[in-house]
Amino acid sequence: MRKLQATTGIVLLIAGVILCIVSNLNYTVTYSDWSKDINPVEVSNSWNVSRNFSEGDLMKLEIVPPMDWGEYTEPPAPDIPFYYKPVFVNITDPLYNETEILCYFVKIQENTPLVLYNITVTETHGLSNVHYEIGLYGKSPGIVATTILSGNYTAYIAGGLPGGSEPFRMRLLKGEKISYQKYPYEKLLYPSIVTLFASVVLLYLGFRRPKKVYKRKVMAKESH
Repeated sequence: MRKLQATTGIVLLIAGVILCIVSNLNYTVTYSDWSKDINPVEVSNSWNVSRNFSEGDLMKLEIVPPMDWGEYTEPPAPDIPFYYKPVFVNITDPLYNETEILCYFVKIQENTPLVLYNITVTETHGLSNVHYEIGLYGKSPGIVATTILSGNYTAYIAGGLPGGSEPFRMRLLKGEKISYQKYPYEKLLYPSIVTLFASVVLLYLGFRRPKKVYKRKVMAKESH
């Protein structure tokens, strides 16, 4: 047995197994996909927007305030580090029951429209899992929920606007939840294969029995 090769082979074998296990570690990533909705319902300078949904659809409400909403903000609070404006938004389901949501729009920069920062859901009807959601790169914040009923849903500004004009834009989108397995260390798979292959070779060389060398005996001829 060649000890150095055998020991190195064992170490590489352990390392290869560990790398292989780590390369297969994964977790589930779930996100909202709105890319298939090529015709979202959008209104300008209106207090409300309506759209027909089917049971189980993923809904997103986006609101872009006008500039003058920024003139009526309140000072930062412990849980809101910006000047903000609370606005009540209701969403009516096909049975005319309402989901009540308190939205917090904040001023990130001067001379720019307010941005939806967070929401508080006070009552739900016809919707489930109502929550605040931000798109990629922090863009397109909105209210996201799953519809429970099939029919027409209407979102409208219900209160909290002493002054201020209609929203610059309101729109309702349909989407779906997408899930996939994320393998953050998948690049270690190929090194693990190389390491395992090298370990097998070294183990073979280290533990194989050396061939016996047989010496031929030469018989000396007797001289006459």
